[in-house]
Amino acid sequence: MRHAARIGLAGGACVLIAAGAALAAEPPAPLAPPVAYEHAGPRNVLVVFNAESKDTDGNGLADGREIAEYYARRRGIPEENLLGLKLRGADKGTDYRNFFEKILTPVREKLHAKAADGTEFRERICYIMLTPGMPVGMKTHHTKAEHPLSHKSWVGWRSVDQWLISLEDNYSLGVHEESGKPGMLKPPYPLAFVRIGGKYLVHIPYRGRSLAALSVAGKQLGAIPFTGEGRLGDLTVGDGKLGDIDVGSPGKPLRVGDIDVGSKEKPLKLGDVELTLPKLHLGSFPGHIRSPLLGAFVGKKPTTFMELRRKVPGLAGKYLVMRLGNDPGSARRAVDGAIYAEMYLKGNGEDPALSIWLDQKFGFAFDQVRAQVQCCSIVHAEGDLFKTDAAGPLAPWPLVIDNQGAEIGMRLKDGRQQKPTATATVASVEGEYLVLKPKRLKRGSSPTSIYFAPGREITVTGGDAKAIVKSVDAKKSRLLVSSTEGFKAGDGIVSVWPGEYPSRDCFFFFGFYGLGKYEDVFAFPPGSIGVHVDSACGKWAAAAMSRGIAGTFGVTAEPFSAGIPYGQIVLATLGRGNDLAEAFGSSVVFGQRWMGVSYGDPLYAPFRGPKRADATKPVLAVPSVSMEAGGANISARLGGETADELADVALFRIEYGRSRRMGEAVDFYDWPEPADPNLKVKGRNYSGYARSFSRLVTGLEEGRRYYYRVVARDPAGNESSSRRGAFIYRTPGATKR
Repeated sequence: MRHAARIGLAGGACVLIAAGAALAAEPPAPLAPPVAYEHAGPRNVLVVFNAESKDTDGNGLADGREIAEYYARRRGIPEENLLGLKLRGADKGTDYRNFFEKILTPVREKLHAKAADGTEFRERICYIMLTPGMPVGMKTHHTKAEHPLSHKSWVGWRSVDQWLISLEDNYSLGVHEESGKPGMLKPPYPLAFVRIGGKYLVHIPYRGRSLAALSVAGKQLGAIPFTGEGRLGDLTVGDGKLGDIDVGSPGKPLRVGDIDVGSKEKPLKLGDVELTLPKLHLGSFPGHIRSPLLGAFVGKKPTTFMELRRKVPGLAGKYLVMRLGNDPGSARRAVDGAIYAEMYLKGNGEDPALSIWLDQKFGFAFDQVRAQVQCCSIVHAEGDLFKTDAAGPLAPWPLVIDNQGAEIGMRLKDGRQQKPTATATVASVEGEYLVLKPKRLKRGSSPTSIYFAPGREITVTGGDAKAIVKSVDAKKSRLLVSSTEGFKAGDGIVSVWPGEYPSRDCFFFFGFYGLGKYEDVFAFPPGSIGVHVDSACGKWAAAAMSRGIAGTFGVTAEPFSAGIPYGQIVLATLGRGNDLAEAFGSSVVFGQRWMGVSYGDPLYAPFRGPKRADATKPVLAVPSVSMEAGGANISARLGGETADELADVALFRIEYGRSRRMGEAVDFYDWPEPADPNLKVKGRNYSGYARSFSRLVTGLEEGRRYYYRVVARDPAGNESSSRRGAFIYRTPGATKR
């Protein structure tokens, strides 16, 4: 992961700002209960699918179409909001010309077409949702020199999804005919992209920052526009020339034109730099990959994307883009889990099976370190997000916080798996409080009290003293504990999560770093959301979706730290009652024409609306059996008529045997963890709560009759069973005896 949060935008121009400044200096504003303002709904979503994608289940329907229609039924999306594209062989990726002609253009045509009510779709569509089978990555053919952040060979591989966000702007510039790149920009250009000695001015360091961030006449140097050629020092700014403006300190005058930008071999003053109009393709500089929505929904006044589009002219022609899963199974689980959580989500101690997990790391990527610190701070009872006096799902949640270098769940050298562990050092003991030494960061410090959760036990490292954390005071970096007996200044304290793997309580996860790794220890509950900060987080996202996560984030190539969501903005946005599209869309600095892919149901709003207890048993449809070479494939699904029944999800158990009593079973999930860590094969038969299920029962004897039934259990523990059925196992193609 490379750190690039210093790239920012001011006044619509591309400039460099101080590292971490792209993130708001203050944590999200105190959370107010969700208020009545207009949210996006089913009619505001355009569902785009590849009508020529694979048919992995062999039912005669392309996966893309099947999931588009499934989502439309589950969410009540109007049929006219579905758009099928013909993209044969483009499941994995495409190039910009093909994207422009076969994806962006027909999507735009659909948006400009008339809906059944006579209005144009673009008047109501806010979100574009892609289904499995739509290409994820795209070759833009940008060169190394056109990389917005640095000169890297993978510059030309971007996310299809993020190139649909500023749809109208992208369409207006078209495709560069000769190169197949995105269209070329027209002047004026910001000075940030004047080339000096082979580098853009934006990449030249000066006084510990970028030269583009230098304040000149009330503006940042990189934001000053130019339209023609000549000496940089002769550029007119206000009533004078740029080169004559004093940017020195008191008693040490320094003109802009006298700033040294050369080398010993080739001396050069800034004022003597010759301006040359660059040839910039769309997406080749930071201003065009920066999100216009960073932190938009965590300010003091609640709002929605629908409201902002009406009020902010610059958001016209922009859409929030999500992708529902990466295969049909994960897509169905995502929307089914979202609907279940919207109705039944409790959290806050009412449902002890749900927790917030934060995996804190240090060492680099200061903007994400800071985001981690802020996320830890806001989830405590007095941290402004989940208040002690709040009702329902906005009350405090159980916390699992880790601040160790090892990834949560990682196998250690001694064979143990790393459990979430928080450590700190006692600075002093004051009455009932343990005051803890802060963690020294690259810039400033962080209170270490935020790594400890109320209700958890802490112990002295290598000692006998122990206590229960009663509350956390982040501002004073101290813990109110059940007893301070035996604790003293200088003691190391530790708190270890008492649970076991697989973890079934992780509803919200924000982790960092583990490049391209996924520790397979999570059995995610329905509706869960997670972001893992690493340069190959697409691997983490894919693995998490296979284990039932409903919303996550991946990348197509190196995103830099500011190209991945800031977890505290995601959580605070959701906590205000906003949806998943708004949470992901407003939490990424480099959030358009870049590398990111947001997975999940865009309408999913877990903390919006009242919740109730799930007292409804799953309604099981009649299961079916099909014979395969390796065994009998038993399938089941949930039915129902009421809203409660249709919102239900379940894990499924198969009971079978040669007698009517059966006696054998394939359990709700099979998660064996070998005692020997050197074993390479680990059993994992868990894909999450769902409304449909299919499992191959093996070890059957040819020609034998077997009895079976299916049991469904929902997250609240309600169970129902199908009637007992029977089948005779015969391998397909085998001759009856």
